[in-house]
Amino acid sequence: MENYKSDVERLDFIEEAHNVTEQLLDVECPVCHAISKGVIDAKQKELCHKVFLAEKRKTKILMADLGATLENAEINKTNIEIENDKLLEDINRLVNDMNESLRPVIDSKLEEIRDLLEKRKLWSVMYANDSKIKKYEDRISELESSREKVTNKSKGNIKDISEEKLVQFSEIVKKMLVS
Repeated sequence: MENYKSDVERLDFIEEAHNVTEQLLDVECPVCHAISKGVIDAKQKELCHKVFLAEKRKTKILMADLGATLENAEINKTNIEIENDKLLEDINRLVNDMNESLRPVIDSKLEEIRDLLEKRKLWSVMYANDSKIKKYEDRISELESSREKVTNKSKGNIKDISEEKLVQFSEIVKKMLVS
C-alpha cells in the first residue's frame, strides 16, 4: 500500500514539474543553440500528460483493489479466529466428555492391575518359601538317610528320635521359613 502511495506522490510531482516547466522562458541550448520550446511539440506534451494521468489512475485503482483485499483478508482472519475458537471449545468439550465416560473404566482397570501386582508379590513370596521348604525337606531326607546309615553301622547304639520330636522339629523349620 505504501509503495502505491509513493508512486502516486511521484506522479503528482512529475505532473507539477511539467506544469512548472511550461511556464519557463525559452532557453537556448548551449551545445546546439536550439530553443527549448521548439524541441518538444504540443502533441508530445499532451501525450505525456495523458500517460501520467493514466498511470496515476491505474495506481489509484491498484491501491483501492489492495485496500479491498486487505479488508477481505481482515474479515477472513476474524472469521477464522471465530471458527478456531469454536473448534477449541468443541475439542475441550469432547476431551471432558471422554474423561468423564472413561474415568470409571480406567479406575477399574487400575484396580485390577493393583490386585494383580499384589497377587504377583504374594506368589513370589510363596515361590521363595516353597524353594526353601524343598531345600530343607531335601536336607531332612539327607539327614534321615545318614542317621539310618549311622544306626545300621552302630547296630542300635544310637538312640532313635521319636516321630513326635521329628514333627516338632519340622514345624519349627517351617515357621522359620515362613517368617
